[in-house]
Amino acid sequence: MSENIAILAAWVFYFDGESYYTNKTHSVYVKEILRYCGNLCLIVPVKRVSHTPLNQTKLNADNFEVIELPYFSTYAGGMKNFPNIVKAIFQAKKKYKRFYARVPDPFCWLPWFLRCENVTMHFVGDSIHATLNSTSPAWIKVSKLLLYFPEYIMTLFAAKFCKVYVNGRPLFVKLRRLSIDSTAVISSTITEENFFYQKEIYDFRRPIRLLYVGYLRPSKGVEKIINCLPYLEKNNIDYHLDVVGDGESKQSLLHLVDMSKTMDKVEFHGHIDSPQRMQDLYDMADIFVFMSTSEGSPRVVLEAMAAQNVVISTRVGSLPYVFTDESDILFVDHSSKKLAEKIVYAVSDFERCRGFAMLGQKKVKGLFLLPMFIRKVFFNET
Repeated sequence: MSENIAILAAWVFYFDGESYYTNKTHSVYVKEILRYCGNLCLIVPVKRVSHTPLNQTKLNADNFEVIELPYFSTYAGGMKNFPNIVKAIFQAKKKYKRFYARVPDPFCWLPWFLRCENVTMHFVGDSIHATLNSTSPAWIKVSKLLLYFPEYIMTLFAAKFCKVYVNGRPLFVKLRRLSIDSTAVISSTITEENFFYQKEIYDFRRPIRLLYVGYLRPSKGVEKIINCLPYLEKNNIDYHLDVVGDGESKQSLLHLVDMSKTMDKVEFHGHIDSPQRMQDLYDMADIFVFMSTSEGSPRVVLEAMAAQNVVISTRVGSLPYVFTDESDILFVDHSSKKLAEKIVYAVSDFERCRGFAMLGQKKVKGLFLLPMFIRKVFFNET
């Protein structure tokens, strides 16, 4: 295939006057897309910098261009870009005969309304569900819903006339109830480099290594992970928890760790863009813990499985439709006590749970590699 494709997404790019840079995930997508298309156009927010940005990947290719949007980092900031997005889409539609729009990014419905050809809309999450299930105060929830609702209606209307992919079965079911045809997928950046086969067997004489990767926000349930730690200590489980990610909840989580007197056993790494550093943390971990209340298809779970980690997760998004409890994953209720009990169980019978991890790794390798995902979602291969 050698089609030209344009992408409208709130992926943040950096420009230092000579080259464009973006984070690991987006750079992996871009490089893989470039393998299959003639030319690629990216309509994305760009932050101009005077120096090479730290922990960002430089994009080197002749067959892509960037139509820059003024930089924004929040949904409200993106809403101010309406005239710029309209102008960018009109510019791109003259040359590009295939369009990908990421939902729920600002004005993702515009390519169809502006009569672009072959529009694909990819629902990567459900903002309504995530807002309703967050632990934010009610007035913040209401404010966010009121701000987003007009955009939500326009998005659903456009989706009725586009090729639609959704991250996870729950979104597929929700859209079907609204008479919108879609295909459920799981977003993946997994390549052969992510697979780790020489996993160190856990020895009870050392701390069990726990890992969380993701945003630090109320809907992610990271506080449940931290609140489970005293239960582990009551059960004489020695542990070390690595928390990777950043977000609005970071300070409250740090305070929670301080109050629970577990600071010496919890390490906050912040956001990590270095692929090798991130892979090292996956490889060193024994158990990956994920307590989110709302997801489409959590990519970090696949990454953890590729590194042969035992995964303990809530039944969220696509996971219960793809993985089986006590076969290739351990599902847990959204409770700190239940999480602690599941960790105790995994530690006490780690050899059995390691078998679950190996089956999970095998499933990821067979079904969820990056090239399969890119060809399906961006180029509609069946």
